[in-house]
Amino acid sequence: MRSGAFAPFAFGLWQPFPPPGADLMEIESARESPKSRRTRARILGSALRLFAEIGYHAATNALIAKDAGLTRGAMLYHFPNRESLIAAAVIHIELERG
Repeated sequence: MRSGAFAPFAFGLWQPFPPPGADLMEIESARESPKSRRTRARILGSALRLFAEIGYHAATNALIAKDAGLTRGAMLYHFPNRESLIAAAVIHIELERG
């Protein structure tokens, strides 16, 4: 590692999300309204379906938002980048598996 580079894990700041043993729904419900949870669920449902049907690269943010019945801006409010959408999708799939 370069000198002066920030390494959050070196300072104990790196924490996996969600923390081990945490219930994701409790984390989400603590900071989101029911309407926001429903909107995030619609976005995730559309994203997962489109990823499966046409692939990750073909499923653009605009296409996912349109499929979910939202504007691209509304989708970006809930998922500011593709990484956050993919992370939420992976967590969602893991929770569904049990």
